[in-house]
Amino acid sequence: MKAITIWTRNRKGQRFELFITNYIADATKLMLDGLQKSKLKEEKVFANIMIMRLHFNLESCVFEIPITKAKLEEFISSVEDKYNFFSCQMDINRQQYIIQEAIDTVCNFTSTRNREKNFNILLQPLMNEFDKSIASVFSFYTTSGAIDFDAFSQGLQQLHNKKDNQMKDIDLTNLAKSLNLQKELDREDINLNSDQELQDVNCDILRTFGLERYFPSKIEVQQVMKIDKEFSIENISDIPWIVLKKLIMLDHRGRDEVLSTYRNKSLNEGPTFSGDLDELVGDVVGNTIPDYNPLDVFVAIFCCCSNMLKQILVEKMFLCQLGIPFLYKPLLSENFQFSLWPIRDLQSEGEYCPLVSTVTRVISFVRFNRPFYSKSELLSNVLSNGGYKNTFHHHNCFLGGTKKQLADGLVEASWYMSSNRDKEIVTKNVTCLNLRGNALEHQKQLLFLKEISDAIFILMNIKDICDPSCKEKILQLYTSNAMVVLTLYHNSEDGDYQSLLKSFRDEIEIQKYKERTKVVMISLNGKCTAEATLKQQIKTHIKSCVDRFPGKRLTELVGVAKSLNINIDENRKDILLGKKMAAEIISSMEPDLDNEKIRELHFPLQGSLWKKLSKCIKKLSKVKVKKSSGSRERLLEEISKIRMAQLQQCQNLSPVIQRFIGTLVAYQDQRDILSYFIKWLSILLKERTLNHATTENSPHSQMSLIGIEHFIRETGLIYEAVLTLSEDLSNEIVQLCDRLPTIVAKLILNGQAVEVMDGDNSNIALGWMKAIYSSIAQLTNNARILIVSVTGVQSAGKSTLVNAMFGLRFNVSSGRCTKGVYMEMIPVETKQCSNGFEYVIVLDCEGLRSQETSATTYDNDNRLATFIIGMSDICLINIKGENYAEMGDVLQVVVHAFFRLKSANKSLKLHQSCLFIHQNVSSEDADEQNKSSKTTFIETLDKITQIAAEQDGYLETTEFSKMIDFDHQKHCWYFKDFWHVNPPMAAVNYAYSENVNAVRQYMHSELIKNRRYFTITDLTEHMEDLWNGILTDDFIFSFRSSIQIKAYSVLESNFNEIKWNLEKYLFDLIQKEANEKIRWHSTVEKNRANIEETRNGLHRKIKELTRQSKGLLEEFIEGSDEFREIFLTWKPSKMSTLSKLGDQFLEKADLQLNEKQKQMKLDIKKREMKNKLNDQVKSTAKAFYESNPKPTDQELDTGFEDNWTDILQQWAHEKLGCSPQIEDQIKEKLFSHFTGKELILENETKKHSWKKSETFTKLEGSITVEDIEKVHINIKHQLIPWRKLKSRSQCNLETVDLTEKILRRVDAYLEDLDHIDAKYDDSQINELLRFVDDEIQNHNKKYAEQRKFTILSLYKVKLCVHICRFAVHKFQSMNDKYEEKHNTLAWCISQKPTAEKLFKFIVQRESEEQFAASALCDLIENALFREVIKKLRQRMEMHVCKQFENSKSILIKEIMFHLLKKHPGLREVFERSIFIFSELDHFIYEDNAVRRKGKSALNFFSNCFRNCSRKYFCD
Repeated sequence: MKAITIWTRNRKGQRFELFITNYIADATKLMLDGLQKSKLKEEKVFANIMIMRLHFNLESCVFEIPITKAKLEEFISSVEDKYNFFSCQMDINRQQYIIQEAIDTVCNFTSTRNREKNFNILLQPLMNEFDKSIASVFSFYTTSGAIDFDAFSQGLQQLHNKKDNQMKDIDLTNLAKSLNLQKELDREDINLNSDQELQDVNCDILRTFGLERYFPSKIEVQQVMKIDKEFSIENISDIPWIVLKKLIMLDHRGRDEVLSTYRNKSLNEGPTFSGDLDELVGDVVGNTIPDYNPLDVFVAIFCCCSNMLKQILVEKMFLCQLGIPFLYKPLLSENFQFSLWPIRDLQSEGEYCPLVSTVTRVISFVRFNRPFYSKSELLSNVLSNGGYKNTFHHHNCFLGGTKKQLADGLVEASWYMSSNRDKEIVTKNVTCLNLRGNALEHQKQLLFLKEISDAIFILMNIKDICDPSCKEKILQLYTSNAMVVLTLYHNSEDGDYQSLLKSFRDEIEIQKYKERTKVVMISLNGKCTAEATLKQQIKTHIKSCVDRFPGKRLTELVGVAKSLNINIDENRKDILLGKKMAAEIISSMEPDLDNEKIRELHFPLQGSLWKKLSKCIKKLSKVKVKKSSGSRERLLEEISKIRMAQLQQCQNLSPVIQRFIGTLVAYQDQRDILSYFIKWLSILLKERTLNHATTENSPHSQMSLIGIEHFIRETGLIYEAVLTLSEDLSNEIVQLCDRLPTIVAKLILNGQAVEVMDGDNSNIALGWMKAIYSSIAQLTNNARILIVSVTGVQSAGKSTLVNAMFGLRFNVSSGRCTKGVYMEMIPVETKQCSNGFEYVIVLDCEGLRSQETSATTYDNDNRLATFIIGMSDICLINIKGENYAEMGDVLQVVVHAFFRLKSANKSLKLHQSCLFIHQNVSSEDADEQNKSSKTTFIETLDKITQIAAEQDGYLETTEFSKMIDFDHQKHCWYFKDFWHVNPPMAAVNYAYSENVNAVRQYMHSELIKNRRYFTITDLTEHMEDLWNGILTDDFIFSFRSSIQIKAYSVLESNFNEIKWNLEKYLFDLIQKEANEKIRWHSTVEKNRANIEETRNGLHRKIKELTRQSKGLLEEFIEGSDEFREIFLTWKPSKMSTLSKLGDQFLEKADLQLNEKQKQMKLDIKKREMKNKLNDQVKSTAKAFYESNPKPTDQELDTGFEDNWTDILQQWAHEKLGCSPQIEDQIKEKLFSHFTGKELILENETKKHSWKKSETFTKLEGSITVEDIEKVHINIKHQLIPWRKLKSRSQCNLETVDLTEKILRRVDAYLEDLDHIDAKYDDSQINELLRFVDDEIQNHNKKYAEQRKFTILSLYKVKLCVHICRFAVHKFQSMNDKYEEKHNTLAWCISQKPTAEKLFKFIVQRESEEQFAASALCDLIENALFREVIKKLRQRMEMHVCKQFENSKSILIKEIMFHLLKKHPGLREVFERSIFIFSELDHFIYEDNAVRRKGKSALNFFSNCFRNCSRKYFCD
């Protein structure tokens, strides 16, 4: 490069070329000697190969042909590209590349006879270093005579293809084995930021601001992201950190004002200016503050930032409309650097194409000498478009007049973005470059700008236009195709401007440059042009440039930079390596397929398999609590099949995922390389999507992108599939997958955003996330964390808010830019923050109420909001504008869900803090203006909370703030508009940044006080409990608001009553019709006709009753004023349910009649069998008599028993039937009854066995005070202090009394069922559940009015389960009795007494008339007994009720005396009396009219009992 410089400054000639050639030969020899000493063999061979292409003789160290300038420039450009590629290769690929380049060199740049000789000379140093496969190919082609270089080259290509194919075909097992031997991958420690001796160079600015230990490029992203208390500048070394923090929080004042703020603060703290002349001239020593230009400080900071931080910083500066370093000279470097990497991922608002890939026109602004008008200010005004006017720091900014040092010669970039409005002059995107300092002193920068610019604006004094040095530079600029716009100012003392311009015009006319020359006059004769006019003129010239030139991409500028020996920051070895690995993944994707097909092909585990698995997991969460063994087993089997299918996919991974996982594992300990790799992969994926959309002319959708989240999601699903079936896999595969969570955990700690909830399927891979959190816990020593989340409706600026608050990089754009839930982890400066937590986890979620989801489907939004609020300590509820209503509906459902989850799992921490952030509020007094609406909103939330609390029994919770910490005075914040003016030329409003910072400081100073923070392990358990609870209690999320929930509860209550009445009536009707109206006939045909007649009548009555029930429901809906409109939306489904219920009872009637028909057939069969049985008994008795005419009684009994056994074996062909198990049926009924409380029910059903209890023979007395827990009842706080409060023990006793009352009713009902000849029916368990519902509802209603206590749903569930566990055995016994009574064998056994009598009558020779009379007496006795038992209790109750009002005291006394006389023991008397208590209690509380008298009757009864007991025992 030095030779080219010499060439440029001297004239050309043959002698001169020989001089330069010798000069380069000497330099080359020194370079090769240096490589020889450094033992860099591969680099030395590569240098030999490249230098031989200039016909350099390696033996004599001279060039055989003179070198021309053009040849040298071409050589330098090609060598740089080849070396960049060479340095990125792995060991084996690098050796292969060297051999191929050696072949190309000897074949194209040396004579034929010297090819083999030169080839051996070139590769001699590496002969013993080749890889085995390379050595084999090398030996094959070089040891068998003359070398066939073409065949040698083909052999190398075949070897390369073979390795590629092996990589494509590799399965999970081979991947694990290859990754166990990661030495084959180049994992050398790349550390280009080695320490340099700062003392060798005058770097005062670094030392002054405490940056020497961070130079070069040592400030990492996480160091800047660290959260501390506030932006306070204690000393000058704090300035760089405050600058960085303000800029990443989108506060543009960080660049210009931080230094001046500190300077003013220091001056104020020092001696004040007294006005003395001595002080001004320096005789008085004051507080000396170093005078640095803010731009110099920023350049120093920029040089100390890591490349990843530079990219983040530039992205934030771009949003703030600040000038971005484009070309600068790094400290301690002689060469300039083209800053391409920081702008690589920039894209404008509303655009999907990155700026570097967008066709743009380049406009440069330079100045000659020192004009009176600021060039940077002028350019800032042009770009402002009515917005921010300090894009480029200028003399009117803070400390703008301070001399620049590091920034002198800096080229900054900014962009003019067209908004496509009719009034816009410039309608296309323009890149504006600003050269700092006098362009005459910065030759290289000016040369670079000349080569890349479409137009160059030169700001200068008009008198300098004729200055020779200025004129020469201007004429040099014309050697490119760029337009030259002379931006001139003229003072009256400068002379005649027209003559000056005419002289210049004549000269450029001669050289035909006039067409490309324009002039803008800033001032004329000392009179300045109006700013608006000036801006319009400049924009007009920019427009002419835009229309004239086709434009270029910024990536095309790399070639120009290389030709000028300007370093490209992307040519760093680690950045290139990251790009290469990302490019290999992209190249593995089929270019002609769109992203949807690519996802199906290369990400199979998250396709249909993951969707099926998600549905099965959600179903299983409900079936699991319902204990439906069949459904549960089917789902588990289906999940197992899906896991196996996933595992099969893992055995044949696509090259895309193989390379991704391979790179993660290979470079897991090299943070920078992984960061570059992931960033490059993200960039190239966006480019691929854009290119495909452009090629196919299809509309580009943000949600159609393939992102890093898809790669990590696929990795997580591989992990879950492998670990689920780890027993069937090798240890190598399991060990490989075990490393994946730790790698992702390191990425998270390094600032990578990771998906928590999959937005496509609304599911969480719990196993994967738990493993990641476990790895984070290990890496951070189980650190304590603060969790901050954000939620709100779509496009309200949620991601933008947390990005500005914490300096993050969540996706932002118009529309739906986030899908699912993502997390980032930020460290906390523990020395400054003593809050008790070490990290902050930020959760960002997709927008609610999005257009992509159905307007009538709320499940996903409500589930998502519950999860995001439930996971966080602080939730930022983002609202666009001042309208609370948009989030009100969601919060209502969240409150309901929290009550349900809290009831189901008491260990869940569900008391979050919420901040309402109102964005885009321009009014300064918005808080004051919105007081009334805020109060209304709070009242609405309180009312909603009270409704939800009442439905779940938490009457104590009457305010929203008791469920979710919210103070409407402090927790409502109003933000200014995010943009200062309209995009795309809008800068971020600094008032927005101030608001964000204020909220952040409030959170970290006030809101987090007195909190207990999760550890990472706690977070894992909390997430699992919360998500499982959400999946199980899925019912509540289908509603839009609490109004709908309440309406549904009211409708469901009334509907259930109608349904239960219908069920009970239809059951009784079927029993009555089937048992009483069907007459028995002796023939099957007559019985069938009778049954069909009964069937038709039943069908008519069932249909009529169903119609009447629908009428009742219709009447209820139409008569409701409050919820009528909501009821109408559910009316069709409820009517359909009643229709289905009627159809079910039609089927049940048919089944019952079929059973009756079967029974009648059996009766006919029994009659026939009875006749045959009697004949058999008679014949057996006669035979016995003949053998023994006068038997004894014992012989008679023995003879009958022997013959009876033979008879049973002969006639009883049907076995005793098995009664069906009804436990599962009752459990299903419980879960359908307690919809929305599945978790509570699941926990309760697990506590006790459903086996028959030997302790209790009845329910009464089975629940005691010890069984009543604190969570079962809710005691309301007394507001009136002088009222007497009930203690918890009193409330527990009253709860037991109510429970005993319910259990007595249940016992009585079950006792009645013992006398019914029928099977179990669902209406019977419904009746028991209604007992509980009615009593507890009446109790809560009564006691809520009296402000005492209520019984919660937890106890209601407990009591119902307790009753069902007891009743299930009663119902099973009832079924067993029915089966025993109505099968053939049972009937035969029941005939034994009759047969025995007949047998004995015949043997003893008694008449048949006597036998018939005896049998008839037995039948009459049994029939009378059954009828009396059935009717007696009912008639006794009626008689007692009629006499109760007038003679209750006499009745009670008589009962007591009777019991005391009959049962002498006190204990026995007490136990017998309890029955009377229960019966009277049951009667009294059944009738409201006698309830008051009944209470006094019970007291009287108790007194009588005590008096009678004393009298009895005294006597």
